[in-house]
Amino acid sequence: MRFVAIAAVAAGAIVASGSTSAMAAATAPSCIARNVKTFNVVELVNNCGTPMNVKVIWKYAPDSACLPMAIGQKRTVAEYRSPLVEYDKTVTC
Repeated sequence: MRFVAIAAVAAGAIVASGSTSAMAAATAPSCIARNVKTFNVVELVNNCGTPMNVKVIWKYAPDSACLPMAIGQKRTVAEYRSPLVEYDKTVTC
């Protein structure tokens, strides 16, 4: 019985502490259209029925700021500070 109680407490501590992957922002919904123009330029269009806040996640470079997007708004996001940059994904913020 003692083993079960210790395991439950340990599991609770793991859940309560969280992890970086569990706390990561959610991938933006499919109504945010993404068109990767080149390795470091992505075009976003908000086709959602509501304004959205999104962030572009780059591999090998800092992520973009949180970008507000009105319904129907189109944005081109580019990252030129790093020669090895590559588009990874778009998330909500």
